[in-house]
Formats: sequence, structure tokens, C-alpha cells
Amino acid sequence: MRFRAILISHDAAAVTLLTRVLRDLGVEVEHIPKPADALVRMQRSVDAIIVDADDREPALDLLETAKGLASCKRALGIVLSRSGGSHKTPIGAHIVLYKPISVERVVHGLRAIRNLMARERRSGSYRVP
Repeated sequence: MRFRAILISHDAAAVTLLTRVLRDLGVEVEHIPKPADALVRMQRSVDAIIVDADDREPALDLLETAKGLASCKRALGIVLSRSGGSHKTPIGAHIVLYKPISVERVVHGLRAIRNLMARERRSGSYRVP
């Protein structure tokens, strides 16, 4: 079973680290630097949407908009944020990873999220009597 995630961020270090860790966990990552371009690519089904809160309004609004799309209804929302940020967690976020991110912190958080992605996908199938 192959999972697919979309990563929207301008932070090159975070993109490199997250891409490497997600690929090690068996998640296919598509990096999109501009939030405006991401909405077009979300017409296909995705399992996780990762947005950078440092990009502020466009990225966080994108997460809320994506949860309304049929292809992203079951997608998990992951937000990258600076610790001690004053903004609220956006609608649709399941986990917040605080910057500066490290491999250990990301692996620990994303391993749990990967299990949630599998559970969400599994719940959509029906049993044969």
C-alpha cells in the first residue's frame, strides 16, 4: 500500500528532511512551493497534506480549503510551526511539528501519523460476509 503526501513549504531544510523521512516510512512525497499550485494537484486523492505555518495565510487557508474537497476528505493535516507561535491551529490539522525540526522528532510524530493514514484507508473498505 503506497501513501501519497503533498508538502507545501518554502523552507529548503524542512523540505529535505521531511522528504527523506517520509520516503523511509513508505510515503510518496510531492513538494509544491506555492500554495496556489497545490489546489490543482489536490484534485487527485492524497493521504496527507503538510503545510508550513510560516507561510501564514495562504498555506493555512489551503489546508482548510483542501478538507472540503472530495479527494482530500480523509487526508491528514500536518502543520509545521515555530514553537511559541501565537496563531491558532488551523481547521483540519491533526498534528503540529514545531521547528526547528529534527530527524528524531519527525520520525516519532510521522510514524504515528502513518498508522492513522493506514487506519483511515482501511475503514473505507467493506468486509465480505
